[in-house]
Amino acid sequence: MMQRLSYGAALATLAWTVAAQAGASAPDPARVEQGSQLYLQMCRQCHGPELQSSGAASFDLRQFPPDDPQRFHNSVLHGKNGMPAHDDILNDDDIDALFAYVVATQQAQQARKP
Repeated sequence: MMQRLSYGAALATLAWTVAAQAGASAPDPARVEQGSQLYLQMCRQCHGPELQSSGAASFDLRQFPPDDPQRFHNSVLHGKNGMPAHDDILNDDDIDALFAYVVATQQAQQARKP
């Protein structure tokens, strides 16, 4: 459990640093941590670790537009293509936290590119 918490906190810190250097806003670290936990429980099986799909028919979240939270919200809430709706499991706050995690992970991945 502590390892997951440390990873989420490190990811949030890195995302905040990258966003600050780029003049963009970074997701709130507490939201990223909450999203990290939800992602591990609800999303990782299909979307893979660090958003890297396992090769299944799931969407590659590394490619999701970071400036379109409404699209993300609708897709998670109502389902899309092969992904089932999660409106009976997740609330708006959960989905916002998941989006914060996705954006923070994307930002961290961009920072690691040479």
